[in-house]
Amino acid sequence: ILNQWQLHEKERNIDSDSDQREFLWTDEATGLRLTWQVKRFLNYPAVEWLLTFENTGTSDTPIIEDIQALDLRLNHSSGRQPYTVHGAVGGRSFPDDMIPFSWQVPSAEGKSEIQLGGDHPSSNRHLPFFNLETPENRGVLVGVGWSGNWLARVNVDGTELRARAGLKEAHFILHLGEKVRTPRILLLFWEGKRLHVQNMLRQLLHKQYVPSLGGKLQEP
Repeated sequence: ILNQWQLHEKERNIDSDSDQREFLWTDEATGLRLTWQVKRFLNYPAVEWLLTFENTGTSDTPIIEDIQALDLRLNHSSGRQPYTVHGAVGGRSFPDDMIPFSWQVPSAEGKSEIQLGGDHPSSNRHLPFFNLETPENRGVLVGVGWSGNWLARVNVDGTELRARAGLKEAHFILHLGEKVRTPRILLLFWEGKRLHVQNMLRQLLHKQYVPSLGGKLQEP
């Protein structure tokens, strides 16, 4: 559908930490505009993006629904070996709060799909970070930046894994001038030891996301 929309790319912004770009697709028939802000970190194998929908037309937009801020596909060459999804239980005021888990998919019970999130607030059922590991000791760590209700679905078909994440429920229109954003997505790519990517994530969050204190990085 985007091939039929007008594409405009804004000037790149490059600094010592990141390469930032912004792409705008506009549907001339309805005035619906999709903006993709993407940041590639230069010191980490990581990328972050944010999608925004805006009504720049003269009337209400068509219905917008089934918004997936992430649609990721992975593959491997290890036959029928399963993928593993690593994550952590959220904060539900239960004794097992924040306990880590590792789920194989497809599982021994024959399940080829798992779901993460789906409760409000965003860290209630599961923490909004999960790590997709292939049988070849590599993978992608996913962060979902959203304070509301998000849902991630992980499916496996043969040797291909598909991970989607976005708004759990989306079915709305935008009036003239209205704008709405999706969850922010962070991907951190890794290979080797899984503990390595956990340490990279902590460093990346500390240096790029934790607010500074008095103009300096906050000390642990």
